[in-house]
Amino acid sequence: MTDLQHKHLTTLTLDVDFAGVITIGDTPAGMRRIAAVTGGTFTGERLNGLVRPGTDWVINRPDGAMVIDVRLTLETTDGAFCQRRFAGCVRIFVRRYCQI
Repeated sequence: MTDLQHKHLTTLTLDVDFAGVITIGDTPAGMRRIAAVTGGTFTGERLNGLVRPGTDWVINRPDGAMVIDVRLTLETTDGAFCQRRFAGCVRIFVRRYCQI
């Protein structure tokens, strides 16, 4: 297998309005919610700027997985605009401890 050469480009920090999450309701795929991304920053050696408002579309599936679809506009320090989209699925396991 060939190693894919890569270099860190930027670190993305998002401000999300979790208190203002909109619950759409149950769908065949799970519970649909929308979270507003109110802003943020991205910083790196060669790419820096601001995150413009965007959205995080979330489905909380019955099996405990959370599916995200995030779409953002980035504005670089030199005034260029870039679209950033990322999607994925995460399943978080919470261990419960009890005292006997």
